[in-house]
Amino acid sequence: MDFRERTRIEFGAIEAHAARHLRVAPIVGTSCLLQLRDASAKADPLSPLRVLREGATLSLEVLRSLLPALGSVRWSFAMTGCSTTHELTTLSDGIRVSLLADDGSNSLTSFATEGLLRGIAARLVVHLDYGE
Repeated sequence: MDFRERTRIEFGAIEAHAARHLRVAPIVGTSCLLQLRDASAKADPLSPLRVLREGATLSLEVLRSLLPALGSVRWSFAMTGCSTTHELTTLSDGIRVSLLADDGSNSLTSFATEGLLRGIAARLVVHLDYGE
């Protein structure tokens, strides 16, 4: 298996919610989730996230069209309200992008979890910028 295949990002089925067009997809091979939602609090009937349908598999091609500027944004790391969930978040192309890791077993430190999420973000950006 070559390096590109080992570092590939794949997603599972999309879970769709109405609130700000929230879309959540698991990242295959990890316990992490990709979460996308409209950055604006106003309801937007023309939201680009509407193309992501419940149960469909998220593809890099669709993600590339939604987030063309993802490679040039800054990510922020934080713990969410739950003491075991960590989040790496950014704003790109009017969409709030979050990578979530829930370590219910508390086996990873916050530092290690941040490294895990930043590594996934870097792989995602590389695949979006340079193709599959």
